[in-house]
Amino acid sequence: MFTSPNGNGTNGSIGSPGASRDRNWYQVSVDQTTGLPDVDPVVLPKLSPRLEDAEDFDDWYDEVVHILTDHNLHLLIDANLPRPSRSDPARQQWHELSCQVARWLEMSVSNEFYLEIRAHGNDVALKPAMMRFLNIRRVDFDNTSDFIATLEDNFSVANARGAMFTPYLALCIMLQELSTVLALEAFIDLKEKELYAISDPQLNITEARFHETCSTIINHVKRAGIDSLS
Repeated sequence: MFTSPNGNGTNGSIGSPGASRDRNWYQVSVDQTTGLPDVDPVVLPKLSPRLEDAEDFDDWYDEVVHILTDHNLHLLIDANLPRPSRSDPARQQWHELSCQVARWLEMSVSNEFYLEIRAHGNDVALKPAMMRFLNIRRVDFDNTSDFIATLEDNFSVANARGAMFTPYLALCIMLQELSTVLALEAFIDLKEKELYAISDPQLNITEARFHETCSTIINHVKRAGIDSLS
């Protein structure tokens, strides 16, 4: 069965299916059985056009998640959530609904692409995600904030699909691309000096640090009125 390339599972909330039933409202227990509907033939709308190319995977997957969410079936394709144990009373319900969703997904891709997925697994979606991250260029965007936001998204999606890019690499790509913006030259030079001052940046620069730097630069270009300068 297809699995989610990214972590879209719910964290649960008070009153939600994922919330704990004891007095500790902050303890959440969610797996792929959480909130499943009764086992009946599931009628899901036909996806058209069918997925035929890996480049269209993101749009196709977004539509898949949207449809399954409407039917409370989206957790079945979240690979970050545990499957039920063999002794779980909901295991049979989970198994039958999973089979129905798997058949629907198989019908939503072309025969050729389905065989490619069976042969190569997550690599089918991983390679385009990696290339989108590595090939991003500031010149392709109307403003700096959109470039940075897209870089952050591409970084997250590629890693969710198994790329294992480091936050340090993401920072280097961003700073290198932004160094071409004349109005940002002095500001980016300062950020590069901060980066080089960090000991063993490959290990010590965290994802939080990367996103924090992204936010700092976005705030700077907007305050300075230079967001659209290239």
